[in-house]
Amino acid sequence: MKKLLFVIFFVAFIVSINAQQERHRWKNEIDKYEQLEKVKLIEVLNLDEETTLKFFARRNESKSKMREINDELHKLMDKVGDRIRQENKIDDQTAVKYITRIQELEKMHHTERENFLKSVENILTKEQMLKYLLFENRFRDEVRKKFFNRKSQMVD
Repeated sequence: MKKLLFVIFFVAFIVSINAQQERHRWKNEIDKYEQLEKVKLIEVLNLDEETTLKFFARRNESKSKMREINDELHKLMDKVGDRIRQENKIDDQTAVKYITRIQELEKMHHTERENFLKSVENILTKEQMLKYLLFENRFRDEVRKKFFNRKSQMVD
C-alpha cells in the first residue's frame, strides 16, 4: 500500500513539474513575441525616443487593463462551462445573467481599446495611427498563423 501511495505521489509530482515547465515555456514564447512586436512597432512607426516612451507607457497601461478584463472573462467562461457540464442545463434567468456579464466584459474590452487609441492621438500622427492599426492587425494574424502552423506540426 505504501509503495502504491509513493508511486501515485511520484507521478503527481512529475506531472506537476512538467505542467510548470510548459507554463514557463509558454510565458517565454509570449515574452519573445511581445518584444518582437515592440521592436517592429518602433521601426514601422519610426518613433523617436520620447514618443516611444509615451506611446508604450500608455499602451502597457491599456494592455494591462485589457488583460484584467480578459482574465475575468475567461474565468467567467470557465465557470459557465463547468456549470453546464455539471448540471447539463442552465435556467433562462441564470443564462441571461451570464450573457449580460459576458457582453459587459466584451464591451469593457472594446471601450478600453477605444480609450487607448484616443489617448495616443496626441502622441502619434494620423499616418502613424493608421500604420499602428494596420500593424496590429497584421502582426496578430502573423502570430496566429505561426502558432497554428507549429501546433499542426506537433500533431503530425
